[in-house]
Amino acid sequence: MKITTKSQQQQQQQQSQMIRMNRNCTSCLNDEHTRQLRIESIKMNILNKLNMERAPNVSIRLLPKIPPINSMLNRFSQMMNDQSSSSSDGTPKMMTKILGINDYFGPINNLDFGTANVDDNDDDNEFVSTEKSIVFAQQQPPFDRIVDQDLRLQYFKFPSNIYHLHVQKAFLWLYMKGSSSSSSSSSQLKTNSWIVIYQVVRNGHTPLVLVKSKRISNNITRKGGWIHFRMEKLLTKWFENPETNLGIVIHAYDNNGQQISVIHSDDVEQDSPLRPFIEIGVDRKNPSQSIRRKRTIGLNCEDKSAEVRCCRYPLTVDFEQFGWDWIIAPKRYQANYCSGECPFVLMNQYPHTHLIQQINMNAIGPCCSPRKMSSISMLYLDSDYNVIYGILPNMVVERCGCS
Repeated sequence: MKITTKSQQQQQQQQSQMIRMNRNCTSCLNDEHTRQLRIESIKMNILNKLNMERAPNVSIRLLPKIPPINSMLNRFSQMMNDQSSSSSDGTPKMMTKILGINDYFGPINNLDFGTANVDDNDDDNEFVSTEKSIVFAQQQPPFDRIVDQDLRLQYFKFPSNIYHLHVQKAFLWLYMKGSSSSSSSSSQLKTNSWIVIYQVVRNGHTPLVLVKSKRISNNITRKGGWIHFRMEKLLTKWFENPETNLGIVIHAYDNNGQQISVIHSDDVEQDSPLRPFIEIGVDRKNPSQSIRRKRTIGLNCEDKSAEVRCCRYPLTVDFEQFGWDWIIAPKRYQANYCSGECPFVLMNQYPHTHLIQQINMNAIGPCCSPRKMSSISMLYLDSDYNVIYGILPNMVVERCGCS
């Protein structure tokens, strides 16, 4: 009996020592400090995933209020609402909401963002997976003009992180001014109109190559409005050879050869809702190809919980508090964090684990850390005011454990 008692005392002393060692790890610091560390880590993590050295100095207030952005927000909302309201392990899915966005873009129905249904355990899945982007025409191209100033070049600078992706859909959007009845006869208003798009190329014979032409309805010619063109082939060429992106030239005229006014990037201010833009949809990695790992059960705790073991705690990340106005949506989301103690005796995932840890007593103790994470959807601006929608992996802690 004495031997057993001594053995038990030694085991208790070892456990106490291991718990004290665990308290030195980051996950076991006081709650407020842990939360702040987690938030700073999230900020750095987001910039890293977006391939940004610093937060872009742009504001949503200068973003043109164009129809596709409203459409994107509504489609994302519907996509998230169609997903299951629970995660795979039965815990509530972390929902995110856009707050204050309606004041700028107008009423948006059922605007909820959720965690994307993506398994983020792959090591090569650390950067944003872009799915859609809106690129506005720039007022000045970053190179010497190849065509005459009178031809009014339209140049689009695309985000660098989408050049390697497959162009699934691409639309060029142009706004045509309406013809006033006071300055146009009824016969002129009934005539057909045409818009012709040329690609600018470095060619000794001609700098312009025909890309597309389209007949415009009399209603658009008379009242004005948005016109869009399919541009997948041209953008695929540009993505495969970025140096060939020298812009496009647009001609608009009626059957009599008279020019019709189409809004050019030089005609309007940066925040004008009439700026020409290209809407791009690209393919991303298929989530179903992700590796499924064995589930483990983790604890979920509230902020004031007395639980000392490794546990998942709620943490809301508010981008408006950072002054990150360049993130359109979500304005805040539930990120969560891990905190608590990790005695070795709680880590017997395999029968031999505890024996190995008893032998290696000088090793650093285990820490409470994320065991499963999920993605979030994000709509944001880059430094060129391009609107980008993508999936950011490993942004929400779904489950915690000792490791």
